[in-house]
Amino acid sequence: QGGQRVVWVYRDALTGTKLEMRADGTTAHKSEYDPFGLELGESDPYLQAAEPDYSSLAGGSFYRSGGNPFGEGSGYTLDGMPVNFSTVSHLIRTGSAEVCPNNNCGPRVVPDGRGGERFVPLEQDRNGFFYRKPSPSGDGDMKVRLPSDGTFGLFGRTSGPMVTEDPSAPNTPQEAVPDLPYIKTALDTCLGKLFRDLNGNPAASLVSFNPASKGSDGSAKIKYTDPTRPNAPKSFNVFNNVRAYSSRTIARTVGSSHKDARGFTDGNSPYINFTISDRDKYPSFDTGLQDIIGGFLSTQIHETGNSIHIITGNYVGNPDAPDTDSGYQLQKCVESELKKGFTGKIR
Repeated sequence: QGGQRVVWVYRDALTGTKLEMRADGTTAHKSEYDPFGLELGESDPYLQAAEPDYSSLAGGSFYRSGGNPFGEGSGYTLDGMPVNFSTVSHLIRTGSAEVCPNNNCGPRVVPDGRGGERFVPLEQDRNGFFYRKPSPSGDGDMKVRLPSDGTFGLFGRTSGPMVTEDPSAPNTPQEAVPDLPYIKTALDTCLGKLFRDLNGNPAASLVSFNPASKGSDGSAKIKYTDPTRPNAPKSFNVFNNVRAYSSRTIARTVGSSHKDARGFTDGNSPYINFTISDRDKYPSFDTGLQDIIGGFLSTQIHETGNSIHIITGNYVGNPDAPDTDSGYQLQKCVESELKKGFTGKIR
């Protein structure tokens, strides 16, 4: 009858590839899958552009058979392909992956020495990250060092549709913000004051700190020395994601009773914590630290304290405080340290 047709379906038992063929032998549909059943498509979108944007380049889908390289729900990529949050968390926890410098794993553009430009890869040695560009003397290439708190190339942030609010919107105007070295010093001081071993000695210290801001994730590397807790990690990175949740969507994860939360730390995956993407528009109930360094940094510091508590098992919260978690105590300590030499206020 009209509209009826025969389609032969072939499945590869080893790879999971599915091929649908019409009766005349032509291909009707083909799907390639990874070991976990995610449809991968048949081409690499990064061959079309160095930093492809899903909506502008695809106008629908990159792949004939569907599949969205930015659609894994977390906004992370591993070697250029999307990975989900649980995979990222596991890789960080085991030390197998860290964030690229400034979340940018791609090549750099440098002068080619002949009046033009060329792409050069990001490289890494024992001293950190660098790329090469022609020496001003014309005698070969020179290394340009990049400051970074991460390790090169294993996973980075995509430009996919993770932020509910407009990521290009300007930050709330700020003035008289303390320089980053003062913030780092205050944070390091408070880690030593709060997180102590059972003998009363400082257990935590700050190795490096990358501040979060609107549309840009942050990180902190913590050194933890506690002979009274032999199972606690000696050093670890804590990442602050500012893109995954907004003020409207965070309640779906933390529950309606915490719908006014400005961030949270998942007890099952404490190596990545979260700040709402529109934090600059929504103050916290205690604006003390926020008034000094802004909402994104304030919440990052707060949630870093919660991550350290969960990772090490060292709770430093106060059951009688307005917020009983460890992060609030770290937030208030940093506020106190910064106020010793700071009298301004963010507008």
